[in-house]
Amino acid sequence: MKILYQIGSQFRDDQSDESLWLIMTKKYLEELGYSIWLSSLSDINLKEFDIIHIVNCTPVTDAYGFFKNAAAQGAKIITSPFFKDKHENYRNDPARLAAWRRENLIRRDILIGSHMLLIQSEEERKCIHDILMVDTPAKIIAPGVDSLSWRRAAQDTLDAYQELLSTGRRPESKKFFYSQSYSLPVFRKDQSSD
Repeated sequence: MKILYQIGSQFRDDQSDESLWLIMTKKYLEELGYSIWLSSLSDINLKEFDIIHIVNCTPVTDAYGFFKNAAAQGAKIITSPFFKDKHENYRNDPARLAAWRRENLIRRDILIGSHMLLIQSEEERKCIHDILMVDTPAKIIAPGVDSLSWRRAAQDTLDAYQELLSTGRRPESKKFFYSQSYSLPVFRKDQSSD
């Protein structure tokens, strides 16, 4: 089995949970004898790979490029979105909230078009379902802090890959109207700077 991990090129420079997850998962899958390749390119030929694993949908432009390329080539796609609800973070910044919600339309396309999701927690599953309204089959792969838990997480990831290869599941392709409501701050006349 040959697996290609696709993640934005910035992952080598940051110390995020996503980067740690990728590095450790790759390490333990290779210890199990599997070939793992990394790429940040969105236009490569994927015919030699059995599975394309997109890691992190937060930088949606990169993730969408990977997804479009993989879908166009008929690849088996697994996505680890690392999705979080940002409504609270952006509640006082209506422009950033609107941008995040617009990006969620693209994230939703990626997750619906994936064959399977590998997520970090039940909370992430709930956010994906409640905010993006996505029901793509998902498996929780939550490594801990020690090598034993990382080995277990790598084995769970491998089991998910084998399950995907043995099933004929096809991703959904449906249009969507994003209808979640939110409130913009109310400005009173006495708050204005005029």
